[in-house]
Amino acid sequence: MLIPRELFHLAKIASTETSRYALAGVHFERRAGKPYAAVTDGRKLVAATWTESPLAEFPTLPEGFDATENPTLAVTVPIDACKKAVKMGGTKTPTKPILNNVVMAESSVNGKVPLLATDLESTDRLDPVPVKGQYPSWRDIFPQYLGGQRAATARISLRYLREVVNTMESIIGKGENVVVTLAMDADNGSPDPRPLKAGDPIMRPITLTAVRESVTIGAVLMPYRGQPETWNP
Repeated sequence: MLIPRELFHLAKIASTETSRYALAGVHFERRAGKPYAAVTDGRKLVAATWTESPLAEFPTLPEGFDATENPTLAVTVPIDACKKAVKMGGTKTPTKPILNNVVMAESSVNGKVPLLATDLESTDRLDPVPVKGQYPSWRDIFPQYLGGQRAATARISLRYLREVVNTMESIIGKGENVVVTLAMDADNGSPDPRPLKAGDPIMRPITLTAVRESVTIGAVLMPYRGQPETWNP
């Protein structure tokens, strides 16, 4: 499996609680030939999929490193190994896009999961022992993985969301709960008067509100409109 290095940052979400040892890493699996990565601490969940670069374009792998697809792959790479994997292959900007990947040997070797990356000048390799324990059925949280016909979707700016959340935290403090509201009708001044149907993109305001003692704070985010190449909030 060819894994973009930045995906190992998912480990920031993994659990560090000893009672949740099965969640102490990033879970990688292959389903119907497609790669997936998921991470949860039992309270929040992040999952990703990506289009793999052709393995044939990657520099020659060392003898015994088997990167052949395993259709039943399901392995959890521990947090420490993920932190190291982010830095594998050198710190320079890769001269070729293919070098931004970490290769995982999908068939374990002596109970380990070999990871390899190179910048053509040097090669880094890790052989972490997978996290033990049954990983949760994270797909049940996404009835249709990352969207689909069962849910309406809203596209919002990550930058705007971060700025809003950071501002709210500076006022009410971290650890407070936020209520997220999606406007479901046309009585909100929205330019989109249509009834909301499953699968439709939401073109209506998304409101975040929080309360702490005597302070109530609210924020409104407008979703992106139009096609991806012309998205504007």
